[in-house]
Amino acid sequence: MDINKVPRDWEVESFDQSFARITKNAQSAKTNKYMDYGLIPVIDQGKHQIAGFIDDERKRYKCPKSGLIVFGDHTRVVKFVNHDFVLGADGTQLLEARDGFNAKFLYYLLSAKEIPNTGYNRHFKFLKELTFVKPSKSEQRAIAEVLSDIDELIYKSKLLIDKKQRILDAQCEEVFNPSKLANFENYKSQKLGTLSDITTGRRDVNEGTVNGRYPFFTCSTKHFWSDNFSFDTEAILIAGNGDVGNLHYYNGKFEAYQRTYVCTNFQSNSRYIWFFLKYALAENLGLNKIGSTIPYIVLSQLTEFEVLIPEDESEIELIVNTLEVATREIELLSNELAKYEWLKQGMMNDLLMGKVRLV
Repeated sequence: MDINKVPRDWEVESFDQSFARITKNAQSAKTNKYMDYGLIPVIDQGKHQIAGFIDDERKRYKCPKSGLIVFGDHTRVVKFVNHDFVLGADGTQLLEARDGFNAKFLYYLLSAKEIPNTGYNRHFKFLKELTFVKPSKSEQRAIAEVLSDIDELIYKSKLLIDKKQRILDAQCEEVFNPSKLANFENYKSQKLGTLSDITTGRRDVNEGTVNGRYPFFTCSTKHFWSDNFSFDTEAILIAGNGDVGNLHYYNGKFEAYQRTYVCTNFQSNSRYIWFFLKYALAENLGLNKIGSTIPYIVLSQLTEFEVLIPEDESEIELIVNTLEVATREIELLSNELAKYEWLKQGMMNDLLMGKVRLV
């Protein structure tokens, strides 16, 4: 944040003028004491808002109504807490807003800061070098309320997506679980190598770029692009190493890494095969890994992998249509979530820099 670009009526304060470090005032709990259920939530430096629960009332930290900020010394994760809790294990730093600051506003300010990643080292020293803008208390409160509203939308969207995904997973478990399908007389077993042609990608992973005309599928969950393409077809892509078993479905022009398997020319409903592999392959992935240090899948394993398919074509269509509807609903919700997150980033930039004034 360029402090020279903030409004002239806003003050600029150092970290020590903005935050009070109060970690020593709270009793922490060791990780091995966390429980799945309990009386008091544990707030630590992990990515999840609540890490677990503790029943020990002696460790309860009574949080002020104004709230507190938690900073992960090792993880750089920033959280806002406005309820009683138990402080997590070593590396969880507890911060309080000093007079003249709104705690929720400071939380958003700190969240927007770029803190260098030095691995699993302590990062609190970088906070001491930061400066923080200080608009009026009414402006701070208004900014915090607006950003809290968009956070609430994001939170509810994630909950709904998670719910829909669990429903889809349950549907797929019911349809594709090999232990259940094995007893079904109306299902036939066919090897993936007979249901499709299986080849590998043709490019080195270093040829992928952050921009380009065509998707570049690798063995990573990261998305890459390319200005060239080697395939122009409907395909199911399976990571051969790295994120072993990671799957993509694509229809069009694309590029693929040399250790990514590309299934094409399907002899049965491609979307049914896609859904089956997405769940059944993952379910049996432990049987399809070779190598202890860096697991990978060999071509012969994929070729021999058995896909269970209903003999009745109408049954296949019914399964695919049902799962497509659920998948599409999750995609639409995910797109909506992405818009909310994009909107939040823009709002934080405008509001925290004073480009947009609320008071």
